[in-house]
This record gives sequence, C-alpha cells and structure tokens, in this order.
Amino acid sequence: MQSTGRRKKAQMDVFVLLAPVVIVFVAFTIVPFLISLIISFFKYTGYGKMEFVGLNNYIITLTGDANFTRSTIATLLIFLVSVVPQNLIALVLALILNNRFIKLKGLFRAVFFMPYITSGISLAIVFMGIFSVKEIYGIANYMGSLFGLEPINWFANADTMYIVIGLILN
Repeated sequence: MQSTGRRKKAQMDVFVLLAPVVIVFVAFTIVPFLISLIISFFKYTGYGKMEFVGLNNYIITLTGDANFTRSTIATLLIFLVSVVPQNLIALVLALILNNRFIKLKGLFRAVFFMPYITSGISLAIVFMGIFSVKEIYGIANYMGSLFGLEPINWFANADTMYIVIGLILN
C-alpha cells in the first residue's frame, strides 16, 4: 500500500514540475498557431471587420501568387546554400574531433569555440567604451555633456546598469 502512495506522490511531483512548461508551451506556441490558423480563413487587414473567405487564401497563395512562389524559392535556395553546408561541415568536424586518433583535441575545440568567446569580449569592450565613467572617453557621457548633463557612472548604479544590460541584449 505504501508503494502506491509513493507512486501517486511521484506522479503528482512530475505533473507539478511539468505544468509551467506545458502552460508556457500552450500559451506561446499552440494558442498563437490556432489563432493564425483561424485567421487564415478570413480576409483581414489587422483592423476592421473580418470577412470569411474559406480556403480562398490558400488557393490564391498556392496557385497564382507570384510573390509567394518567389519567396518560397528564395527561402529554399538560402536553406540549400547556407544551412545544409553549415550543418554538414559541423557534423564532419564534430566526428573528426571526437575521433580517438586525433591529437590535440582540446586545442582544436578551443579554436572552434574561440569566436563565441571573442564576440562576447568584443561586445563588452565596446559597451565599456560607450558607457565609460570618464566624460572624455564614454560616448554616452560625452553626448550627455553636450546637453549639459553630468557624467553618469553607468556600472555603479543598479538602475543605470539595467539600461546598459538591456541595450547589450538588444
């Protein structure tokens, strides 16, 4: 009897842990998909009244819309020229680097990972220059001084730090 109680508690724990993921997935994937599907059966400009047209939007798109055909071909070409070779090269390099006969695996892995590290460092250096405390060095403080504002220590104040982080993430 006690194992049945434990099993039910374990099942409840799983449901509780999965609930946030399922809720977010439904709210931000399933619901928008269903709304888009429903709207696809209407003539709608984004405002005003919606007019039901049934499958007419699909018929126009698949049979007579030159823009749709051109954009589909362009997307397919970009996929074939860019995505497929990148993934094939990455797969071959991964297989080579995981081969047990390859010497200096750590060095090669570091060389491949270096662009990810250096881009973050470059971004940090640029933003340090933009938001430098010294009036003559920081572009943000220099621009502020043109309007009579005092230099701001962007990295010392939590409120201004949020602005800098928000700009970096954009």
